[in-house]
Amino acid sequence: MSQVLEVQPPVVITLNGDCGIANAEELRAKLQAAIAADTVVLDLSNATSVDSTALGMFVQLQKAIHARTGATIKIVTKNQQLRRVLAFTGLDRIFKVGDSIAFTR
Repeated sequence: MSQVLEVQPPVVITLNGDCGIANAEELRAKLQAAIAADTVVLDLSNATSVDSTALGMFVQLQKAIHARTGATIKIVTKNQQLRRVLAFTGLDRIFKVGDSIAFTR
């Protein structure tokens, strides 16, 4: 007898504009809603800035998901400044980072 595993579709959280302390409660609510997902994609394609508050929340979500499923959050961004921040902080080794939603499939 074979076992059928149910695979959840990825939860895509699209963030626009400035992401951080100014809209922390809204951001926290969006991230909390995704905590039960097996796969989370943070689409930062239209984010103009991401501060340390937002990055900290991303790390907290990653820890929770990884502890439960072993999965890694995927971040979509073409923003070179954000990519430099992720590299400088070492977060590019914690998250999978790509240029488009297509890389998340």
